[in-house]
Amino acid sequence: MNYIKHQQNVFAMMDENENIKPTHISLYISLFRIWNHNRFKNPITLFREEIMNMSKINSPTTYLKVLKELELYGFIRYHPSFDPNLGSKVYLTIFWKGTCPPPNQNLVPIYKHINNIYNNRKSNDLSQNELKEDNMKEKQKKAFQVPPIEHIQIYFEQ
Repeated sequence: MNYIKHQQNVFAMMDENENIKPTHISLYISLFRIWNHNRFKNPITLFREEIMNMSKINSPTTYLKVLKELELYGFIRYHPSFDPNLGSKVYLTIFWKGTCPPPNQNLVPIYKHINNIYNNRKSNDLSQNELKEDNMKEKQKKAFQVPPIEHIQIYFEQ
């Protein structure tokens, strides 16, 4: 998924909706950040305090109102959890799908609490030597080659 195209479409839809306020945009961007860190897998799990802090919304009442309005406007689907230890589930609506290369699965996480491929590998009991071998193979790949101008034009047209 091309997250830039997705965001452009979301912002265009928000521009068209007269009911969208700064709190809606702030909350949506916070949800989008978490969705992005989860590699755009639905649903994402929310904990109210964390999202309120990220979106700079101080009132639980405002937070819940804006969350429900984002659902009403079609940006998300919200499934509340009444257990504070489980967190609520939110599905972000996908507004753009196109032909993009798959995401690089060997990224180092920005935040330590985000699950990533290295944590998954460790949980699969791969040894440190295997991880080092994988890293060496990545380094030995060919140098970057500039794609033909036709491919670049096609990419940006899409």
